[in-house]
Amino acid sequence: MATEPNTAALDQYARGWGRGDTSIIYPSLDTSFTFIMTGMEEPVKLDKFQQFFVQFRKDVEAGGGPGVESDVFMKFTNVIRRQVGATLVEAAKFEVPGFATGCYLAAACGGKVLWEEAAPDS
Repeated sequence: MATEPNTAALDQYARGWGRGDTSIIYPSLDTSFTFIMTGMEEPVKLDKFQQFFVQFRKDVEAGGGPGVESDVFMKFTNVIRRQVGATLVEAAKFEVPGFATGCYLAAACGGKVLWEEAAPDS
């Protein structure tokens, strides 16, 4: 079935964010991967994602969220997945305890995550 590798990629991607661990996230990412969050000037591309994530973890800790060394970083609720052609799109709510809540969209195709767009709640 065409969706199985995409489901596995999105599952692994979410597991990595949940633990705050890029070593789990990276294998699920396509070479064209981009991440953008409301308020960012431009998307973070794959080659800059590690640098972004390290700083993001520091900012979260400084803002009252989980510490940099914590392996409980993010929780997800209300996950919806929809097949659109060869792409599996996921929408969900996220929570970084003590720091932020919001929602996101992510997409996987060919067994790799192509992009994520996140929007923290105001």
